[in-house]
Amino acid sequence: MRFLCVVALFCCFFMAGKAKDIDLNANWRFSDKDDPGCSALDFDDSDWKKVKVPGYWKHCGFSNVRGIGWYRCRVLLDPAVRVPRQLVMEGVARCDETYFNGKLIGKTGDFSDDFSNQKYRMRIYEIPPELIRRENIIAVRVFPGRELAGGGLVRPVCIRELSEQDMFGVANKIEEFYYAKGASFVWQPEVFNRTMNTASAVLHTELRDFSGNLLVHKEWPFRLSGQKKLSFECSTVLPETGIYTVRSFVLVNGERRGTAVSKAAVLPPVKPAALRDSRFGVASHLNWWDEKSVLRSLDLMKRIQLGSIRTGFIWREIEPVAGKPDFSRTDLIVKEAKKRGLAVLPVISSVPSWAIAGKAHNKALPLVQLEEQRKYLACLMERYKDTIKIWEFDNEPNLNKYLPQEYARALRGAVETAETLSPKPVILVGGLSSVHIRRPGRIAAPRYLAALYNDVKDFSGVAFHPYIGWPKNNDRIAGNFLKSIDSVINVMRTYTKTPELYLTEYSTSIRPDAGRTELDQARFLVVTTVSGLTRKEVHGFFWYNFRNKGVHPTDGEMNYGLLNMDFSPHTAFVAYAVLIDQLSFLNWTGMQKASDGVTLHVFENDSRKVLVGWTDSGTDTVTIPDVEQVINLVGMPRGNNSKVELSTLPVYITVKK
Repeated sequence: MRFLCVVALFCCFFMAGKAKDIDLNANWRFSDKDDPGCSALDFDDSDWKKVKVPGYWKHCGFSNVRGIGWYRCRVLLDPAVRVPRQLVMEGVARCDETYFNGKLIGKTGDFSDDFSNQKYRMRIYEIPPELIRRENIIAVRVFPGRELAGGGLVRPVCIRELSEQDMFGVANKIEEFYYAKGASFVWQPEVFNRTMNTASAVLHTELRDFSGNLLVHKEWPFRLSGQKKLSFECSTVLPETGIYTVRSFVLVNGERRGTAVSKAAVLPPVKPAALRDSRFGVASHLNWWDEKSVLRSLDLMKRIQLGSIRTGFIWREIEPVAGKPDFSRTDLIVKEAKKRGLAVLPVISSVPSWAIAGKAHNKALPLVQLEEQRKYLACLMERYKDTIKIWEFDNEPNLNKYLPQEYARALRGAVETAETLSPKPVILVGGLSSVHIRRPGRIAAPRYLAALYNDVKDFSGVAFHPYIGWPKNNDRIAGNFLKSIDSVINVMRTYTKTPELYLTEYSTSIRPDAGRTELDQARFLVVTTVSGLTRKEVHGFFWYNFRNKGVHPTDGEMNYGLLNMDFSPHTAFVAYAVLIDQLSFLNWTGMQKASDGVTLHVFENDSRKVLVGWTDSGTDTVTIPDVEQVINLVGMPRGNNSKVELSTLPVYITVKK
């Protein structure tokens, strides 16, 4: 196997007293030998070729996208300036081992696992002060795994000069994030002295419930030598369903420093597998991850009683060489999902290089050889006919990808292939984008769908992605969401008597810097899902996405998940678990007026009746007869009083049937 190695040369000066980021995005170099000596301070990299960073090394003329690469850069620093320093790499495709002046300072991912995917995990590695010289060498060994684009430092790199205020690093070590009511929760607050100097301070930790009630509060005075770490331990019983927040920080002369915030969740009790409502699902990227991450994701999907999951079945990954498909990854997903009572909705997408018939209207995308597509789809659908009943064909073709006639040609081939199989699988038009941003090449979903109906017969339903941005008020969230959905339903009604619509992506991301908090995301999830349930044409709700695709607090695309990348919960994860627990197998039957400004959604079946309500702003106390139970957004009980206080955060009110 031919390996790849990469290096850089970069010089930068630091002025004392000015804490800042030192840009490391210029003049990188590389070599194509995986030599362990590349990490050494005195390694001679003078004959290595320059490469662009951020970027993939294949774009610099290196064809070996599976090999290991090394990056090096030379940085001038002032060792007399005593401030903590960190190396920050925003994205590496996909795994790295990183050295500073020949010493390993951090590693992320597993070089022995092709599916190890840490591409968008932001690396923040502490640089030990004793390693700092005037001239310093950073060396990064990179393993791309199965990254189709190959390896590289794919996002910006810098050295971060911290201030004296950041001398302490604080973390919360939590082994388990998910609990049953009444279970014991254990966490270990940790403090790290980034400097070389001994210092004294107080480590504070506290635990609060969703309502902000303080459950635990502890403090430990400490004296800590430079570059040393201290750990403490706390435990308590988690009393109710909900989400709990751990906050730890250091007090230096009464001033707060280095705050760490973590969460743990108590989820509703698990019901028998037979009681899974297939309407409630998530969009995920299980095909991206290593086996351990796939299994952990599926376990948590089962734990919140999801009925369905959506994931990619990527043709060019499954069959990179004609006639030699590898179904090991899709077999794993389908088998393990079935064990957990989860239905799989695959997204069929991409075209391998050997099956390309030409270029689409968008020259970056290929058209497919229909005969090769038919053979592949027949093989795929036959393989999973006993477990997969519905297939989504491609993803957001109207988003500057394919003209309607180009997509219709391939869709027609998929429908015709399905007709030859028994049982006949359901083929969905693939995830039309709501296209709320107008740009050249983007075609509105209703217009695109009408063109497809005129060109293709007998597709079974439509997948749609009603992204509506971030309306702040509940009324606008609900109104915009329904307006987007109805625009597609109205077209479907024109062409079929029984429209079947699947919302295979809808979401909003967490961006505190842009005014969108975890609580906002959870509120958005409940308001949109409850509103969507008022449309009988909608057969599936798939929140995008299950787990954050990376770690970057100000990048919206990284923060759509119900979970963080480390599997810790967002508030929306618990909110979705509660919604599923409360509304599974209930149908929307109308609205009930509660006051002049508030109406409640009514859901019921033969044995249960649940009202869901919120306000658009402020609070309102309403009187509801025959109340059996009231719970809040995250499942915490609020009694059974007929006087119910409503706010912008949805509540579930169970009443006597």
